[in-house]
Amino acid sequence: MHLLKGQARALSGAAEPVDLEQTPGDIVILSAADTEIAGLAAARRALGGKFPSVRLANWMQLAHPYSVDLYVEQVLAHARLVVIRLLGGASYWRYGLDETVRLCRANRTRLVVMPGDAAWDDSLAAEGIVPAPEARRLWSYLVEGGSQNLANALRYCAHLIGESGEPAPPESLPSAGFYTPTHAAAREPSPLEGEGGSRSHSGEGELCGSAVLADRETPPHPSASRAPSPSRGEGKCSSVAAIVFYRALAQAGQTEPVDALCRALAERGLSPLPMFVSSLKATADAAFVDAALTDADAAIVLNATAFALSQPGQAFAGTVLDRLDRPVLQVMFAGVSEAEWAASSRGLSPMDLTMNVVLPEVDGRIVSRAVSFKEAGEFDPLTECRPVRYKPKPDRIDFVAELASRWAKLRAASNAEKRVAIVLANYPNRDGRLANGVGLD
Repeated sequence: MHLLKGQARALSGAAEPVDLEQTPGDIVILSAADTEIAGLAAARRALGGKFPSVRLANWMQLAHPYSVDLYVEQVLAHARLVVIRLLGGASYWRYGLDETVRLCRANRTRLVVMPGDAAWDDSLAAEGIVPAPEARRLWSYLVEGGSQNLANALRYCAHLIGESGEPAPPESLPSAGFYTPTHAAAREPSPLEGEGGSRSHSGEGELCGSAVLADRETPPHPSASRAPSPSRGEGKCSSVAAIVFYRALAQAGQTEPVDALCRALAERGLSPLPMFVSSLKATADAAFVDAALTDADAAIVLNATAFALSQPGQAFAGTVLDRLDRPVLQVMFAGVSEAEWAASSRGLSPMDLTMNVVLPEVDGRIVSRAVSFKEAGEFDPLTECRPVRYKPKPDRIDFVAELASRWAKLRAASNAEKRVAIVLANYPNRDGRLANGVGLD
């Protein structure tokens, strides 16, 4: 059978058999989140010194049964601890999970199986071979994220195999908050800035939330946390452009597209206000965003979260992003590489189209375009993986920033200054088809 090298795989996943070409390691962590893998790789580098060997991989690369068999034989069979973060439940990687459980039970290898999201699943954890409290604690480090928690997750893995002392408990981080982009100059007071608040660092940018929270489901109110100051362009900066993106990107320091958008918006005289959320469906996160948009009187919103908040087929009642009656642009951080995107006749993958185009249109989003693509980074010898990052594409960043600027200017213009164009389809067989809608479902 022909094997593809793991480094040559499609970043959107691999249905073909692949060989990840990893050597055995003491600790093996499998996750579906490239951001988490990148964060763990960075945490391992930061730990330095003598430490049990760590291997990181995306289990979505092991979609083919032969890939699973090869990885089980070459890597997992020699591990002392295996950790699997399954997004979507056991059925999404049934063969891989079954083979891993079989191996670990036969070899008496410690195995932790946990959900890949923030909802604990006892039935999934029961597939593992460690006590439930230990599995849940390791899961908490990964769910909370951030450089310190990820480093302690690795320390806790080492602790589970008797190679390290017990690290500090997981540190709760805000589920929603403000983010200061890397290009921001010295801070000045902003309309949203309060007296309290502290800063927790993750990656290159800055997570701006309240002091460490006891309850991660309760983010700080904007007035009690530090909002980034407006980034000044060349002209007067009067219109606020809010950017909403996922907390996971900030946790793993994968914020290059956000930083690039902030720069491009500032260059066009807009004041970017980036903020992260775990989910806009979470009540506390939605309340944070609602208060932030209202207090800042945002002129436009750039939404980089996926899916829809509304229910298809039901009357549209608006979402937290619509309450100010401002334009909301849907911005996409593509889950494929630029090469895959360029080679595809449809551009984005079916998953990207569903999550970032089709479903957001249910909420009435103005779809813009993908502004970044996944790119495999340099080989990391400590974890034997190539951490994936989101690489912004400058011309598409500029396009979306210009689009946002024009929507903001249009909103500020008087009705007498506006011109409306109505473009109707005219099917080629006869004029009687003018404005006839087909396939709108």
